[in-house]
Amino acid sequence: MGLALFGLGSFIGVQARDRRILSAVVLVVSSIIGWHLSIDLGFDKGDPLPFTAAGAIGAFSVSLGLLLAWPVIKLRYLFVTVVTLGGAIGGLIFRFTNKLVDDSAENLWVFLLFVEWQIIFLVGIWVAIVYGRCCGELQSNKAPQSDASRRWA
Repeated sequence: MGLALFGLGSFIGVQARDRRILSAVVLVVSSIIGWHLSIDLGFDKGDPLPFTAAGAIGAFSVSLGLLLAWPVIKLRYLFVTVVTLGGAIGGLIFRFTNKLVDDSAENLWVFLLFVEWQIIFLVGIWVAIVYGRCCGELQSNKAPQSDASRRWA
């Protein structure tokens, strides 16, 4: 996930070019930490809604990494809140999806978890970025924008 977010940041032009390696490392590390915390803390101790707690904790960790990797975000507390809420919603939806999948279909279970949660998590990031751009709350990026990033601006 960290490398996917790094690629996304490069594509939409929210990463400073002089911090590309640092951004990649921060995103990979925050994704690993988020994944471990979501399982060890969120899922194992997150009763009564373990999937929701896991989603929120994982998304919170990754959103903090995004703040460090994408220095253009100005309303940081709002960004973290929206992204964390996206992770929690993904976990809540997966709670209901989980009841539809038979325990013997573990590969399907894992596939659904990753696809569903990642999509909702990325939608949370997208909403936070779009809201920030609409309201003029993203700081200007000093790195020149690529043609691809101008399409999304």
